[in-house]
Amino acid sequence: MRYLSIILMTIVLSACQNASNKSQIEEKSETTLNGKLKFIRKDTTITTPASKVLTCTFEAYNTGTDSLEILEKIASCDCSSIELNKQTIAPNEPLFVTVKINTEGKAIGKHRTTVLLKTNGMRSFYDLAIHYSLVAKN
Repeated sequence: MRYLSIILMTIVLSACQNASNKSQIEEKSETTLNGKLKFIRKDTTITTPASKVLTCTFEAYNTGTDSLEILEKIASCDCSSIELNKQTIAPNEPLFVTVKINTEGKAIGKHRTTVLLKTNGMRSFYDLAIHYSLVAKN
């Protein structure tokens, strides 16, 4: 009987949580703008000598009809920094996302760093990836 009570309580709480999530999603969709980024490329592969700062720039355009704002930018590694040429991108304007990766102390071989951009546009998240191989210095 005790287990049945716990199971029923779990189901009720889960249903309440689902209703709350649905409400939040509906509220978010009302505030989403008609901005959309179109990236020239979303990933790249680079080979570079170890112990260098690797720099990669991604180019995108706002193909939507509203301005788009970059709300957040996150790199998968603390060794990386992300620079944007602007936070708000008007329709048909470019966005340049420059990622710098400090390879100091990283092992020779293949590595991957990703960048996540969060926007207020039609598509909320954009993933970018840099695959890089570190080779020994000559």
